[in-house]
Amino acid sequence: MRKFLVRQAVHTSGFFESPASDFTCNLLWNDSLISIDIVSALKPYQKVNHFPTTIEISHKDLLGTNYDKLSNVVPREYNFAPKTWILSKEYNLWYSYASSQPKNNPSVFIVKPSHANMEEGISIYCDYKQIEPMDNYIIQEYIREPYLIEGFKFDLQIYVLITSCDPLRVFLYNDGLVRMSSKKYKIPNSKNAIDLSIHLTHYSMNKNDTDDAFNTDIGKSHRLKYLFQYLRNQNHDVNKLQKEIQ
Repeated sequence: MRKFLVRQAVHTSGFFESPASDFTCNLLWNDSLISIDIVSALKPYQKVNHFPTTIEISHKDLLGTNYDKLSNVVPREYNFAPKTWILSKEYNLWYSYASSQPKNNPSVFIVKPSHANMEEGISIYCDYKQIEPMDNYIIQEYIREPYLIEGFKFDLQIYVLITSCDPLRVFLYNDGLVRMSSKKYKIPNSKNAIDLSIHLTHYSMNKNDTDDAFNTDIGKSHRLKYLFQYLRNQNHDVNKLQKEIQ
């Protein structure tokens, strides 16, 4: 679908496709990473859809490492995400933390593949002793009491266009998506932790859930404007939230 939309957009704009070997093109589009060698050889009139080394923020393990570095420098600015451990490198550090938590209120952890997207490979554990070292996985402390919409978990997809890294130039789209879980949220326990339709909001998984308690017209998602109106109805300061997002 994405390739179709890209082709449709460029054809509508008057572009035509050239062979992959033709580096005189105006726009170089690649769904994977583009090497620094290619970027450094671009002419002033040429544009590319990826910045080199974006894996530093698109891969969860590298993102977690970079986040920790920044939080050590400016902790007041980088205090909005749970701690991330890389299982292959920091298992002992994580295990020491997990085993130190109160036994009457142990932490819940979520394990995610470092490089995959959507819900593939994600697991939730209520017993930290069940987690073993694994390559290409990260682990985070699960937020057990998240903010809910009518009892459902949600996350936000907010779209930005980055046209320059130095200086940083970012354009924020004025709308987005609110992705909903398809079942009402429950605090994880040994029984419901395996039911990811309670705990995850990925559209690719929840769109096929026949037990969808939050039946919407567009699958398991709403427009961002819906969330803002919901928050206003709950007497939250939406203007402040929008400024913080920006």
